[in-house]
Amino acid sequence: MQIDLIALLVLGLRHHPSMPTALPLRRVRRAHQVLMVMCKAARSPAPGRIFGLAVVLLAGLAASASPLPGQERMEIDSRGGRMIVGGMKYAFTTFGGNALDHARGVLYVVESADPFRVQALSLSDGRVLKAFGAGEGDGPGELRGVVAVAAVDDGVLVADHGRVLRWDSKGNLLASWRPSVPGVPSICSLRSEPATPVLGGIAFRPPDGGISTIPANLPPLERLLPRDDPEAAEEIAMEIIASNIACADDVAYVQLGNRIMAYSLNGAVFELPIPTPLAEDARRSRPEPREGSGTYTSWYHSMSSDDRGRIVLIQLSLRAHEFAGAAIDPGTGCYSLIVDEEDGHRSRQLMGVYRDSALMYERDRIERELDGRMVTVLTTSTSSIWLRPIRDTGGAAPCQPGPARGGRAGRRHAGRRRHGRGWAASLSTSDTRI
Repeated sequence: MQIDLIALLVLGLRHHPSMPTALPLRRVRRAHQVLMVMCKAARSPAPGRIFGLAVVLLAGLAASASPLPGQERMEIDSRGGRMIVGGMKYAFTTFGGNALDHARGVLYVVESADPFRVQALSLSDGRVLKAFGAGEGDGPGELRGVVAVAAVDDGVLVADHGRVLRWDSKGNLLASWRPSVPGVPSICSLRSEPATPVLGGIAFRPPDGGISTIPANLPPLERLLPRDDPEAAEEIAMEIIASNIACADDVAYVQLGNRIMAYSLNGAVFELPIPTPLAEDARRSRPEPREGSGTYTSWYHSMSSDDRGRIVLIQLSLRAHEFAGAAIDPGTGCYSLIVDEEDGHRSRQLMGVYRDSALMYERDRIERELDGRMVTVLTTSTSSIWLRPIRDTGGAAPCQPGPARGGRAGRRHAGRRRHGRGWAASLSTSDTRI
């Protein structure tokens, strides 16, 4: 009876609100083992003595447990910063055609007036450094539209609906890759090679070509979808189309619905928790699709990585929400919530984090006469791109760099759930070197 009480006490205190953080289950098991040995050695001590032993031991465990990771609250300064490029002649696409090259200080953008080309802009002065894309079509360098863009070592990856093209920084077309999936919803650079979300994992191009998946040997999409429930199958397929991917070191992070799953090149698969305040905010602000409408509303606008290896998850500014996004350290789980007070005007969209600034796509305000009086209205398209400072507005202790990041985070979590062995087996050869 006393031993059972000890077990209940240990497990109960594991999640007690006075604890700085939930005790890991391995420590709970260890505490239970130690207390059992102490009880046997004490020759049936009184219940009060057992309780005292448990409290003393657990107090030590709580003191040695890792402190709760700092949750910073960062606010975008709407009046500071500088404009990279702008003017009424521009109309930048806010979906798909955007990527940051942190190492080279380059921003890749797409203009609505020229949807079959990607432009590389200098973040220092807004100059157009290069344009990628030879117009509309399926020929070498041609695109059927720009679905996603990702920066890669000395170049850029551009995805249309079925292919991923690679150019170097000088504009030379190097490769064309067909991942043999129904569509390419988003891409990232996984060790300088393209990766895209698929149902149940990712597909990527190994250095020697072809197609590989994590987990290895994923079955085709039609075998993973429920056959007896067409509506559920459609919902899952639409979640894939609306998914986002970001890479850091040798780990690809996929946002699917209101979850982020991580897939490492060493075969490890684990979940990166979305900060609870952001996940709840996204759930509240996401409009429910009308029954029978056949429409799907995405959970988030986009996801990327910053120069510190953090995963930046961004909400859609057109919705009423509390947080514009969050930057999550994969190694420690520590996160910074990003607030944009100006976002109430729906005049701008957070697109990423560059160093200590927010990359903002903004619509201009213009004066227009309406019913005999002058009013301020917003332009219908995004006409300027800004870097706005991000200020610390309080919260817990600032996040500190973790001991594990990217690939090392994958190794750290490798014991949770493992699929395959190292590089996944190649499925086919559907890429072309130019």
